[in-house]
Amino acid sequence: MFRNGLMLALAAGAIWSGALGQAAGQAGGRGNHPEWCDEQGSKNAAERTICATRELWVLDDVLNVTYEETLAVIGGQKSQLVSSQVSWLRNTRNGCGASVGCLTNAYNTRIKTLEDIKRRRHM
Repeated sequence: MFRNGLMLALAAGAIWSGALGQAAGQAGGRGNHPEWCDEQGSKNAAERTICATRELWVLDDVLNVTYEETLAVIGGQKSQLVSSQVSWLRNTRNGCGASVGCLTNAYNTRIKTLEDIKRRRHM
């Protein structure tokens, strides 16, 4: 739970491409897995798959950047967004288990949703 909360505090078309470029730039092309992958403790199947799959590292970066940008503009609905993100992590992302295809789709859909919320500035 703490790990997911920490991860939250950090986090398709032209919108997705723009976010991908920004996250890749912020990642500095480091080519490393997300920092939370190095944390001790057991990881569920989705987390292990993300930590082992380079393509998912990029999506995790994009998601975290987009989430942080959305939090910055959402105003009084921050708690709703945090709750929504926790629910997405537990149910949607973790529900994919070890399926890279499912995780890729889940990340792309969530990134698009966050971009839409950010653009509208409300949920």
